Amino acid sequence: MIGQGFHTLHSNLKVALYPILIDLTSIIAAVLLGGYHAVSQLSLQLSVAPGLPSLDNAFSEQISLFTFQIDGQLPAFFTPGLMLIVFLLLFVIGIAVEAGFIGLLHRGVTNKETSFKSFLQFGKKFWFRYLGLILLILLASLPVWALSIGLGLPGIILSFIALVLLRVMFIYWEFTLIVDDLTVIDALSKSYKYFKRGISDTLAVLFIMGLTNTIFGLILSQVPVLPALIVGIILYGYIMTALLFSLMHTLHRIKRHNPEFSQ
Repeated sequence: MIGQGFHTLHSNLKVALYPILIDLTSIIAAVLLGGYHAVSQLSLQLSVAPGLPSLDNAFSEQISLFTFQIDGQLPAFFTPGLMLIVFLLLFVIGIAVEAGFIGLLHRGVTNKETSFKSFLQFGKKFWFRYLGLILLILLASLPVWALSIGLGLPGIILSFIALVLLRVMFIYWEFTLIVDDLTVIDALSKSYKYFKRGISDTLAVLFIMGLTNTIFGLILSQVPVLPALIVGIILYGYIMTALLFSLMHTLHRIKRHNPEFSQ
């Protein structure tokens, strides 16, 4: 599956440009707004998110890649109201980008054109449903985080395990929403069925994704100079896009080998 993912990426290299350009734009904006501030420290972050990859996922929250400090005064026009508008705009665009990117993964695996037009079409079509998915994830996370607060360290450990297990069990939720064109709830149910039918192949791809994420975080957190991060963004975007193609191939293989999933 991993080889298939890289082969598909090589036929659709422009798909990797989306995460790469977005990360580069984000870090440039951070530098321009507040200057670049980073220190060398150990970072270990486990992430197997199936959406748009970002090098920031490889870093712990304490040394998030795109956080910055403001040096001096911001321009007068940069008011809290404007900042809120910018945040909401980026949130709206971000949802469309996530849906559009997954749509391109699906089209690449099915040997269809991965054009910018297709990217926009998927983003527009699935925007509201993807928003609903995100909101449900946030709501489902609240009891888990409440457990971590109420029980201290044991709660933190239990909540971490619970979140990882749930993320893995429903790893195909986002993919299923778009590939099968389902409602958010129907996609949730069906994604778990996909996982059960292809546990070994799915876990193999997720292991490589998690390992890759950890390696990037460990290396770049020790040498957080701007040139290294720029190279890291390019390599991370390329490799993780290939691995996401591999995960999409795994989903399609599960669908092919289990007639009950045929539509």
